Amino acid sequence: MRFADICGHENAITQLKNAVSSGRLGHAYLFHGPQGIGKREVALAFAAYLNCPSNNGADSCGVCRDCETANAGTHHNIFTVWPTIKEKGDDLVKADKPEDGLIRIPQIRELQNLLKHRAGHGKKAVIVEGAERFMPQAANAFLKTLEEPPPDSVIMLIASRPSELLPTMLSRCQRLGFKPLAHDALKSYLIERLEIAPTAASAASRFSAGSIGSALAYLKDGAGEGSIALALRAISVTLKDADGALKIADELAKRDDLIEVLEFFKIWCRDRAVAGAGCPELAVNAEAAGFPAEFRELYGSYEAITEAIYDITPPRYANRLLTMEAMMLRLAGCNAGQVIG
Repeated sequence: MRFADICGHENAITQLKNAVSSGRLGHAYLFHGPQGIGKREVALAFAAYLNCPSNNGADSCGVCRDCETANAGTHHNIFTVWPTIKEKGDDLVKADKPEDGLIRIPQIRELQNLLKHRAGHGKKAVIVEGAERFMPQAANAFLKTLEEPPPDSVIMLIASRPSELLPTMLSRCQRLGFKPLAHDALKSYLIERLEIAPTAASAASRFSAGSIGSALAYLKDGAGEGSIALALRAISVTLKDADGALKIADELAKRDDLIEVLEFFKIWCRDRAVAGAGCPELAVNAEAAGFPAEFRELYGSYEAITEAIYDITPPRYANRLLTMEAMMLRLAGCNAGQVIG
């Protein structure tokens, strides 16, 4: 991973390179911003940059032995801490998604042992994914590393919800904010780098709200089309079809990509709003523009979906099925003309 491979985030990359060239590199950074927009990719590219003996001040070379091992995830100076889940026998296994696991004290002890050894050349780069997922004991142990870091190390915490980090942890990090990618930049990246068809790239970039991760999920295995079909079913149920609403709720609760689907539902409401305002060309999904409704009614649907997302994500962790049932019954009421039309 090189800086040249990254879509957007020029300001953050420039700040990091300037810190190196000026001799003012911090010992700990917090990369914060919405999920899936490329924070981890910047951290990986910066770790490679710090350890590339052939970097020209603008980027790592990408071809030397250090760059090859950095790209392969085997560089002896680059360490990643990722939230884990416990299996039988207390074995720790990397969680599929950061929000599904926790950062535990054995991981921090292992990291501290690795940092005892000097880098030799370059910098020891520590990337902590899902930094809001520290267990209390692990967070307290990690604070010692932040307070007294090895002189040849750089620690990068990656968080989508920085407010959930300990204040003492926040105070020891320099903060770099990451913003959602611009629609045109993300669309161009999908077309030019990933060879996605322009129409699909445009829809994916609008749907993603500036998140390259969401854009790729939209494009993967027809997920976008599946979300459209589910949205069409969701807006078709009414109070007279409570059984249908509950069936959709059960289907939603079982999905691994539930948050992404609910975010799509929110965009669906937005598209209906812009269509109702006479701007259907701004809609991400043409299908949604065909279901106009009054703004007051659309706001009720958007609010119900937003509240459901809030309830099932940390720190609330509400029961997914009950939350989806309550949301779908509210949407059914909306579809009956009480809220969303």
